[in-house]
Parts: sequence; C-alpha cells; structure tokens
Amino acid sequence: MVLENGPRWILPPKVAHGHEVVSIVVGSSSPKTFAIHKNLVVAASTFFDAALNGSFKEGRDQKITLPEDDSEAFQVFYDWLYTGKISTEDSTHTSSLYPDHFWLKVYRMADRLMIKGLQVIAYERFQTILPATAPILPSKEFIIDLFEDSEGTSPIALEMYVVSHVAYHIKKTSVDGWAPFELQDKWTQFLRVNERLGMEIAVRLATGGSCHPADSPSFPEEGGLGITQLRKDARMLSGQDSSTVSAGKSAPKLGKNEATPTLI
Repeated sequence: MVLENGPRWILPPKVAHGHEVVSIVVGSSSPKTFAIHKNLVVAASTFFDAALNGSFKEGRDQKITLPEDDSEAFQVFYDWLYTGKISTEDSTHTSSLYPDHFWLKVYRMADRLMIKGLQVIAYERFQTILPATAPILPSKEFIIDLFEDSEGTSPIALEMYVVSHVAYHIKKTSVDGWAPFELQDKWTQFLRVNERLGMEIAVRLATGGSCHPADSPSFPEEGGLGITQLRKDARMLSGQDSSTVSAGKSAPKLGKNEATPTLI
C-alpha cells in the first residue's frame, strides 16, 4: 500500500530531468551508490543544490558521499523523487529498525539535507505511527535516540509530540486517575526508559494532556518545526500551487556496483 496523491500529499519537484546524472554514495559500513538526475535532486534539496552547483570537490566531481546517513532512509527519498509515492508499510523497506526509529532517521536526514517535502512527509508519518486513536507506545530504541541525542539533532517538536501523545493516552485510559491494571505495567516500564521523558510526561499530565498533538494543526508550529511553511514551499516546488516545468524521463540506469532502486 502506498501514500500518494491525496489533497495534502506532497509531490516531488516538477522539473525537467535533463541528461545530467550525479552519484550519491550513502552509508559507511555497506555504502550504496544512487544515480539521480541532477536537476531533480537539486530542485528537491537546498543542500544538494549548493554542493553540486558549487566550486568545491563535489561540484567538480558531481559526486557526493554521505557516510553518516542511512542508505535505507535515502531509498525513501529516492523512491519519492521518481514515483511520488512512499509505502505505508514500513516492512517494504528492509530496515531492522522499528517504524518510529526508522522515520526519525528519515526526518533527521531530510532536515540536514534541507529536503522540505520529505520533512513534511516524515512528520506526518509520525502522526500515523503514534495516533490519537490508539495508545501505541514508542519503541525503546526510538526514545533513547530521540531523548539522549548528544549531537542536538532531535527536533524539540518531536520530543513534545511523544510527551503529549503518551500523556494523552495515559489520561484517556485512566479511571479516577488510575490506568487499567493491564496498562499500568506497560506505562510504568515505558516511563523508566528515559528520566527526562518521564519527568516531562508527569508535568504534561499535571498541566493538561487532554488534547492529542495529531489533532492540533498548530502543534508543529509551536514546537518550531514550521511545517506550514515547509508544506507551502514544497508544494510550490512540485507545481501543486503554481505552474512549473513538466517532469521528464524515468530514473537513470545504474551501474553494476550501484544500488538497485526499490520502486513501489
């Protein structure tokens, strides 16, 4: 199953692909090389635009190496660029990560590489993974990576989302201030995963917690994500809000040592 052209869906940039193809090497232990039309990738990413059109080595070689990024997360970007679609089934991707942890990596990559459309998609994926309709607990790995991030790459809004999501469901499933017996142990174990997380949830429960962040259109703006502007800019690039040049041909053929794209 795929997410595709709904009224709010963000399409990739609508540009003529042209004939220039660049190489992007992603990952460190088992790097994969992606061949991508230059016009397409620079239209989607301010980072790639500056790197490939600048006077530095990357611009001269038309090749960029991203050892700190996850090749499976980059595959999501690649698929979206060429198909305009992303699978709703995280098992489509071969990552061993839990869905919330996988999409955290996608969001961080999109944020660092300044891919506005993918930032919006990743945030909205969090809204479906941790919804208002079910008391789903985030994975331990996701929480540790998000709340114990020593490099400061975790968006405050995502931390706030997790805190508000858990507080909302604790309050919603509680009777006279107590969660049902079958949920008490789960909540207790979860709150012990990270001390700061537990404290912030306690504060949230004491001061509110009656509204789920997925139901609040202003929530990402309050957390500094700027989703409204990101969405507007991405839709302009895709031609959904203005007329732009038509897209050209399909993905370029890859060499024998290059990653085969998984098209959904």
